Amino acid sequence: MTEYADANALGLAPMGGPNEDDEDLARRLELVRDHRRQVDIEKGRILAREQAHAEIRADKVADTDFASLYLSRSQLLNMPTPQPLIDNVLPRHSYVILRGRDQSFKSFVALDWACCLATGKPWQGHTAKPTPVLYVAGEGGYGLARRIEAWEYAWSHLIDDRMLTVRNGALDLHRPGPAFDDLLDVVRRGQYGLVVIDTLRRVSGNADGNSSEMGVVVDNLDRIRQETTDGTVLAVAHTDKGDNDARGYSGIEDDADVVWSVKRDDMYLALELAKMKDGPDGRTVHLLANKTLDSLTLSATGGLPKPNTTESQIKFLDVLRASDPDGMPSGRLMSLCTAAGIGESTYYRVARELAEAGHIVNLGTQQRKVWAIPPIEDRSHDLSPQETAPDLGGSHNSHDSQPALSLTTLTLTSLKGESEREVREDPS
Repeated sequence: MTEYADANALGLAPMGGPNEDDEDLARRLELVRDHRRQVDIEKGRILAREQAHAEIRADKVADTDFASLYLSRSQLLNMPTPQPLIDNVLPRHSYVILRGRDQSFKSFVALDWACCLATGKPWQGHTAKPTPVLYVAGEGGYGLARRIEAWEYAWSHLIDDRMLTVRNGALDLHRPGPAFDDLLDVVRRGQYGLVVIDTLRRVSGNADGNSSEMGVVVDNLDRIRQETTDGTVLAVAHTDKGDNDARGYSGIEDDADVVWSVKRDDMYLALELAKMKDGPDGRTVHLLANKTLDSLTLSATGGLPKPNTTESQIKFLDVLRASDPDGMPSGRLMSLCTAAGIGESTYYRVARELAEAGHIVNLGTQQRKVWAIPPIEDRSHDLSPQETAPDLGGSHNSHDSQPALSLTTLTLTSLKGESEREVREDPS
C-alpha cells in the first residue's frame, strides 16, 4: 500500500499496466523506493529536531533553582531595576507592539528606534542605550536601504555594520522549522538587545489571524525575546477596521508588555502609548515626517499646526506652485493671490515671512522681485530634524504657538501632493 501511495505522490500511473515490461516496472519501483527513503530521512530529521528541543527544555528545567523564584518583600524591593532601551519609550525584557493602519508610517517609527539604538543617538531627546539590533524585514530588505541612508544623512550618524543586521525576508512563526531554529541561534550568538519583526502578519504563516492559532505565534515571539541579551522583541502590526487594536486575535495585545499606536494625519504622526505594563500610559509623542533624500525621516513637533496660523502662507505657496514655481514677477503673483483671497497688505507680509524662512527665493532685484520656490534638492540640508524632546504631556510652548511655521513643517505642508505620491511608492 505504501508503494502505491508513494507512486501517486510522484504522479506515476498504477504499476503493472498491460503494456509495462519488467524493466519499466523495476525502474518505477526504484523511483518510488528512493522517494520513500527521502521521506524517511526527512521524518528522522524532524523527529530529531523535536527531541532536541524537548531535551533543551528539560535541561533548562533541571538547571532551574526553583527556590530562587520565591522572594520575600525585602528581596522583591531590592531587585535591580533594568535600564530601558529608550527612556520612557522601550523597556528591556519586553514584548512590544507598534500598531497602525496601512501607510501610517509605523515602519518608519520602528526603524527610527532601531537606528537610534544601533548608534546610541537619543530618540527625539530620549536617551537610547546602544545595543545591537536585528531587523526582520518580512516584506524584504530592499526598501530599507534608502530609509537607512536617509536616516544617516538626516542625523549625521553612520551605523556600524556590527550594530544593525537585517534579515531579508519573513519566516513562519506559526509552524516553525529550521528557519526559526536558525533565527534563535542568530539572536543568541549576536547578543541582540532588540529584535524587530516587521510585520506580524508576514511571520504568521497560515495561522488564522482571528483565532487562538495566533497564540502560537505570540509564544514564539517570546521565545525570540528569551534569546536576546536582556532585550526586547518589537512586533509591527496592522490595526483593525476601527483603528483601535491590533488586527485579529485579542491575545496579540493582551500578552504585550507595551503597546504603541501610530495615527497619521497627512505628514503628522501621533504616537500614543496605549499600554505600559509597568508604568503610566496615555502619553502622546507628536512627530513630523520629513522628506529626506529619496525617503522620509521623523522629527519631533508640537502637533498639528492651527489652521489659522498657516492659511495665508499655504495659499500663497499654492498659488505660486500652480502658476509658475520657477519664477513669477511679484506684481502678477499679487494679483493672483488677491483673487485667491489674500489682501494686498497680507500678501507683502506673507512674502516677507516666507522669504526670511527660505521657503521662497527672489530671482529678480529688490525693486523688481521675481518669487520662486527653490528646488527640493537645494533645501534638503534644511530638512534635518531637530533633536528636541517632544512634550509628552501634550502642552505647547510659546514657540510652538507662533504663527510662523518651521521650514520643515511648511515645506512639507506645501508639498503635500508631491510627498504623498512618493510615499505611496514606499508605504509602511
